[in-house]
Amino acid sequence: MTGSDDGYAALFNPVGALTALPQSYAGMSVLQFSVDGDHQSFAVGGQVVTFLEVPTGQNLGEGMRFTGAATQILFVPSTRMFVAASAGSTGLPGGSPGLIGGRTADGELIGDPFPVVTPAAGARIAASDAGDVYVGTTSEGAFDVEVFRPGRDAALKPVARIAGTGTALAVDRTAKFAAAVTDQGTYRFAIADPKATLTRVAGTVRDVAFAADGTLYVLDQTSLLAVRPDGTAKWTAQLVDGRRLVAARRAVVLDGTDKVLAFDPVDGTAEELGAGGTVNDLTMSRDGRVIGVIVDARRAVLFTLP
Repeated sequence: MTGSDDGYAALFNPVGALTALPQSYAGMSVLQFSVDGDHQSFAVGGQVVTFLEVPTGQNLGEGMRFTGAATQILFVPSTRMFVAASAGSTGLPGGSPGLIGGRTADGELIGDPFPVVTPAAGARIAASDAGDVYVGTTSEGAFDVEVFRPGRDAALKPVARIAGTGTALAVDRTAKFAAAVTDQGTYRFAIADPKATLTRVAGTVRDVAFAADGTLYVLDQTSLLAVRPDGTAKWTAQLVDGRRLVAARRAVVLDGTDKVLAFDPVDGTAEELGAGGTVNDLTMSRDGRVIGVIVDARRAVLFTLP
């Protein structure tokens, strides 16, 4: 599936044939598939996120309307729910609040705590395989991390409070460790005991992501750092202009505008994936086996990792 700034989402089958071309009239900022279950759906949109079935593209359930364009969307397989977050209309204090909304895989409404009201700057969200959703919001000079499980919890529970304005949040699949980026640095901690384990692993970086084996990847403009599950540095690779990171079977980075690099998880050796043009976006399949890139704003290219 690919999306464009005119609101169209193009859905292709496994052999590359177009099966649906729905349009989101409130713009396009997020795309997400459901996985598992006896049928599949996908979510698309911006200020309004709609839910559609695979492969027909027919509407499902009830869409989610936000005060601003959605900035993130997750699908949590264990609970079969979509969770999306947005900033307020301006993203600035004094404006409308940000929101976190949730729907089932079929686009049906979910009860409390949705919708979750956040500060105007919005929230960063992450999820564990067990179905817990972690929410990071900034208030009074600190980044607050909270957790809830949709369908079970009616309110969010506090996890950690980290100094600074938050820009990124990641949680490993087992919910053993989390990482947060603020304007004070990049921090890693054990979710069960954040006060005793909170450790600054880097300065303020562009992104963080956990691999399936618990390795934390830390992307800065000129480097990619790998941190072992025990918290020690594994390796550091040099970059020119690291822009996007996905933690697939290998860590894959968009370096500059036209170079996609896949890094050996053992020693950080880089291999270039031949995208063949200007790369507009980078994503991965849930199992980490396939990397997808949009090239020259008109081609989708898939790479299968070893």
